[in-house]
Amino acid sequence: MESLIPSSRSPADHGNEIIAARPYVEHYIVNQSMKKIILSDKQLKELKEIPALEPGFKEQGEVGVFIDLWVVCEVLSKKYIMYHKQLSELPINWTYPQLIAALNSFSVSFDDKYMKPAFKSGNKGKRGSKSARQLRNGYIHTLSANDREEIETRHGDLVSNLRYWKNKLSNAV
Repeated sequence: MESLIPSSRSPADHGNEIIAARPYVEHYIVNQSMKKIILSDKQLKELKEIPALEPGFKEQGEVGVFIDLWVVCEVLSKKYIMYHKQLSELPINWTYPQLIAALNSFSVSFDDKYMKPAFKSGNKGKRGSKSARQLRNGYIHTLSANDREEIETRHGDLVSNLRYWKNKLSNAV
């Protein structure tokens, strides 16, 4: 049987009953038909601190700005998946459906139109409409000149999308 973890964010103040808890994550009943998972204070603190840990590539121009934002978004995404799946470390491989499931489990609202343009994976992607993840993978793993050119050409849209996710994932709860 799992034990309850005390938290300053207890749902008891709202008349909800805590029914179970996992390490770092508390469950409670929002109403009798729905469970909601709440991030712990420690997890919230970690999520808010990540954006300040900029990787430092931005001095390398537009591609560097893109890589900086991608790295922060990827770490934030992996954190949500890690918390959702109760993993002890960040997952190496992950998919955007896993991220959607994690965000939904923590009741993080987001505009779905930003998901695939940022996080869709796979090697195939139509030139001119590859996701940020596909472009990052193509450039970083194979030094694809075409992917670098697309990052530079679509820089404004890609950076805007990644800034949306950086803000959403670090300030979601």
